[in-house]
Amino acid sequence: GGGGALLATAAGVRRLVGPAVTVRSAVGAGDSFLAALVLALARGADERAALAAGVAAGTVAVTRVGTAQVVRAEVEALAARLLEASA
Repeated sequence: GGGGALLATAAGVRRLVGPAVTVRSAVGAGDSFLAALVLALARGADERAALAAGVAAGTVAVTRVGTAQVVRAEVEALAARLLEASA
């Protein structure tokens, strides 16, 4: 949500907050977050990068109306910016 996301592992807890955006619909935002997080982990991303991917996907999803699909390039670009900003 607007307060960001937490990822808790045996190594500790990470928190990442996405940028403020105009929310058009929350439908599918959690699903988008989880799918991107799990996909990034399955592809070998570290926890920080996976969390950024999830936050980015959820953020992009709320800017869409209803169940409109997110654009992969947009999610990847936002994830990169989140990683850079949180370094």
